[in-house]
Amino acid sequence: MIKYSICLLILALSLITSNSEAQIKLDFDAASFYLDDAKSICEVYYSFPDNSVTYHMESNGYRAMVFMKLLILKDNIAIDSLKWEQPIFSSKEISGYTSDFISIYRFNIPIGKYKLLLSASDSSNQSNTNTKKLDLNSRKIKQNNIDISDIQLSIAIESERNKSADWSDSFKKKGLFVVPNPKAEILANKEPLNSYAEIYRLNKFGKNGVRILYQLFDATNSEVFKYERDKKPQGDSFVDIISIPLEALGGGVYFYRITVKSRDSDDDSVSSTKKIFILNADIKLQELTPFLENYSFERSEFSTMGPEKVEISFQQIKWITDDYEKDIFERCSSTPAKQRFLFAFWKKRNPDTTAFVNKELEDFRQRVDFANEKYKIGLMKEGWKTDRGRVLIKYKYPTTIDRVPQKAEQPAYEIWHYDEIQGGVQFVFIDFSNNGSYLQVHSTASGEVINDTWKEQYIEQKIRKSSGGY
Repeated sequence: MIKYSICLLILALSLITSNSEAQIKLDFDAASFYLDDAKSICEVYYSFPDNSVTYHMESNGYRAMVFMKLLILKDNIAIDSLKWEQPIFSSKEISGYTSDFISIYRFNIPIGKYKLLLSASDSSNQSNTNTKKLDLNSRKIKQNNIDISDIQLSIAIESERNKSADWSDSFKKKGLFVVPNPKAEILANKEPLNSYAEIYRLNKFGKNGVRILYQLFDATNSEVFKYERDKKPQGDSFVDIISIPLEALGGGVYFYRITVKSRDSDDDSVSSTKKIFILNADIKLQELTPFLENYSFERSEFSTMGPEKVEISFQQIKWITDDYEKDIFERCSSTPAKQRFLFAFWKKRNPDTTAFVNKELEDFRQRVDFANEKYKIGLMKEGWKTDRGRVLIKYKYPTTIDRVPQKAEQPAYEIWHYDEIQGGVQFVFIDFSNNGSYLQVHSTASGEVINDTWKEQYIEQKIRKSSGGY
């Protein structure tokens, strides 16, 4: 992989007072851009306060060193680990917070979906460390219509002739100085939203130009900003940059979307979306919280569920509820009350309440669908009700499965291994009827049925019987 690192000290976006951090406050973002049909250029952006690391005095100033490590995973398997040393220099003694240290790390990566884990460790204090993770989709650019890269949020985007600071040439790309914003934070009353994106496949699908739509959506998915403009660039690709004032928006989480539409065809369009955090001391959002909570429920799927669907939904989640939640649901006597219970249940488990979809709920439903498809028995289509379906729903997908087919009198059986649960556990299922109706007979997981003699009782005895051993 080709890689290099560049850095900059720049005024912070957040109102942080001078302090000594016990842990590096690491912020981390990434974007991918087209390289060729097999690879993308990945840019990793990261930052941390300048006073969160240990400095040593030198003849001409003060220097700190941070050990960086980027772990790249695909399908939860580590495929590469990149390490580098990040020096930080200051001409003055750092007695408190003054600025953020910002860096970019670039490398080429094959097409695919990845998880990136970035770690930063103070070389003089190994306990002063932090790790952040995010998903990266290195996409193959579409062949049959226009396409767009990821969105890079920027603190500043300036031309070479009109730059306001002595930016390092390392920040230069496509003839511009593009300074990243790893925090994705914007002080709305002081600075605009600056974004950088690349648009591709124009020679074939955008000969007459494109219309670009810029939108901002709040946490309730309501549009709060919209702007359109036409462009007719030369060449097969071009860089789109824009600066959007945000003074009128209250502080909170927003989703920034860029949609590119071909002027050649109304059906040819593509979008890219980025989550941003707006800070605005002049407009506060706290007063809207009760309204937004009720508004969110009314707009959710749970508010329209009928009684039968509500009951089925609860039966499906009973394996992942605690006793208190079971008691609460049973006390809900009306369908509206049960609807709100389900809404609150999944909101509590939502790993990112600012996202468009609840990933935990989405993953849960995928497991239910998988169980229905793989574990159904005859006319019973609800595979989630089977023993294997219950374990799949409660413990998620096993690390590995040992499958032993049926032989003579020996029934088929499966051993599911979970390496990440309780130090490693197993579940054993046996197909006594030879029709796919596997029953759980043993598990080493806490709270599950235990039968250490299952193999002797159900497998070896049957083998001995079939071979005339009795």
